[in-house]
Amino acid sequence: MLTHLLIAIAVAAPFRDAHKRFAIDLPPGWVQGPLPAGADGATFRCTIDGEVALAAIRVLKTISTPNAASVAREITGAVASQPGFQLIEEGSSDLAGKPAARRRYVVFVDGNREMVKIAEDQVVVAHEVGYVLHVESLQTSFFRFLADFDHLGKSFALGPDPRGAELTQSPVMGRWQMKDATDTFLDLRADGVFDLAGTMGTYRVEGANLLMWTGDGHLERFGWHIDRGELLLRSVNLGEDMRYQRAKSGMADLEGVWRGKGQSLQLGPGDAAKLDEAIGNYEIDGKTMVLRLAGKRRVVAFELNGDTLVVRGGPFGKGLTLHRKNP
Repeated sequence: MLTHLLIAIAVAAPFRDAHKRFAIDLPPGWVQGPLPAGADGATFRCTIDGEVALAAIRVLKTISTPNAASVAREITGAVASQPGFQLIEEGSSDLAGKPAARRRYVVFVDGNREMVKIAEDQVVVAHEVGYVLHVESLQTSFFRFLADFDHLGKSFALGPDPRGAELTQSPVMGRWQMKDATDTFLDLRADGVFDLAGTMGTYRVEGANLLMWTGDGHLERFGWHIDRGELLLRSVNLGEDMRYQRAKSGMADLEGVWRGKGQSLQLGPGDAAKLDEAIGNYEIDGKTMVLRLAGKRRVVAFELNGDTLVVRGGPFGKGLTLHRKNP
């Protein structure tokens, strides 16, 4: 189980999006937090002397306009009805070397007029995708974190065109069963979410390190390696390595790139999935495939016959025949 949670980070640390869409440099003391259900991007937090600052990067794959200022107005429009909302600054900035729209506003926290927070959004549009860098803290502490907020903005960088992004693979991805414990499973999903015996959070692989954040944002760091097909996790807080073996799922026969009638379905090792340009994960339950893509869960019936895959339901409607693309 996840115990002995570690949260201290002594030096600035680079963060790379799992799908290579963006990167940012975290100032000392900042840690990655859990991503809300249905959201796409990353969240971070920092606590100094009991004062808390939050930051988030949102990726908006569907935007109504390529104009950053219009996207920024739509975003603040969603919170404008909240108690205490007041727009205090509006202008332009530079984000990832591109012109960005900037909006700063105040709003009551949970409607409490005794607790006022300041928030700021910077929005840039690239490759027909919107990127939002959001920062916030209480009005009493916002300016204490201003240098950190400025560092986040200056270090933010974009990756290649996300519409051409491929699945990010790692040997640790997939479903693992704890050795000698038939009822304990560790799911490391392609969308960066982990599920350890019902405890869920987010994770990231950095070389030989596996970083796992629980739902409340606490971090545990493991060293990992694969030994004869087994996943070994090591921590300074553990007396012995935790050993996992691949859980049998029958998914190996589905791995590959499937195409038909203008649609492309890529199923990778572990549980990685990509449908057209949406990246996520999948699981198999008998003759049913559960796709989790862009925060949406779709249940699909399927029939596999060699290099032919018939899928029905969800995004495939009444039925679609896909053929495996051979190397």
